[in-house]
Amino acid sequence: MRKGARMFTTTIIDVAIGLILTYLVLSLVCVSITEAIGSALRLRARVLFSEINRLLDDTDLRETFWETPIIRSVSRDGRLRDGKVVGRKAPSYIHARTFVSGLFAAAELAEKNRNLPEPHPVTTFRDLANSAGEDTIFGGVLAQVAGDADARADTVRAYVEDWFDTTMERTAGVFKRWMQLISFLIALAIAVVLNADTIRIAGALWSDEVLRSQLVSVAEQTVQSEGEAPGSVNDMIDLIRPLPLGWSGDPLLRQDDTTATTGMLAGAGTVLVTPYKLIGLVITAFALSLGAPFWFDLLSRFVSIRGTGPGRDDDKKR
Repeated sequence: MRKGARMFTTTIIDVAIGLILTYLVLSLVCVSITEAIGSALRLRARVLFSEINRLLDDTDLRETFWETPIIRSVSRDGRLRDGKVVGRKAPSYIHARTFVSGLFAAAELAEKNRNLPEPHPVTTFRDLANSAGEDTIFGGVLAQVAGDADARADTVRAYVEDWFDTTMERTAGVFKRWMQLISFLIALAIAVVLNADTIRIAGALWSDEVLRSQLVSVAEQTVQSEGEAPGSVNDMIDLIRPLPLGWSGDPLLRQDDTTATTGMLAGAGTVLVTPYKLIGLVITAFALSLGAPFWFDLLSRFVSIRGTGPGRDDDKKR
């Protein structure tokens, strides 16, 4: 009875290791695609551009801010399009000191653009607040802290820089949420394209001892290599090739089914969409969206548990 219970426990651990390894490999694929899309769309720059525009709610100051040489110098190519910097050309990162310097340069430029007979030089934070207009959020914040800016310029500058850094923390959160959404959509696409159905994979691992042994061996090698990606996307998928991935061998595939009212095309046949299939694919998508570091850490723990569990060879030698 003890031997049977031990074998049952080992089987559960091996199935878990097989599933975790699957999630790890597909998460690496998901991360590669997600980062490529984020880079191609220059999502970080677009989010930064949007958040700074929200911060600078004075129209003149906002438009001139992106036109200043100091901001254009840290942009993608420093050039303007139709006289303006666009989101995908904006910088991906701006230092707080650069932001403040850009504000003063923008205020000077805004004063000149107003075609006043004698433009007022913007030399203090009070001047900057007056230029922005105290009826705006940005101008109001400056007016509140810039009281005697001439005497406490360093203090006010530090406050504005801290205010900007706080805004950048929010910007990082916005960027992270966008990346999480893209990652989930990519994960769902990977699950559907590869037919990476968690329920089906778990069933195959549970019923096939040879398959479990193969996946456990690959998992142990992966942990020893510290989770380094083996190379291309195909190389990563090859690690879990013995698993039932793909639509061709799915029992739900019906080559001659013409009566299905709910289904999706897969090659020349039709795949019936059952609740279990949808649940299995969605579980996989959510799992992949957790990220490769999470699954590698969990895989290391399970491999360690399996290697030190009761009945292992190492224990017998002791």
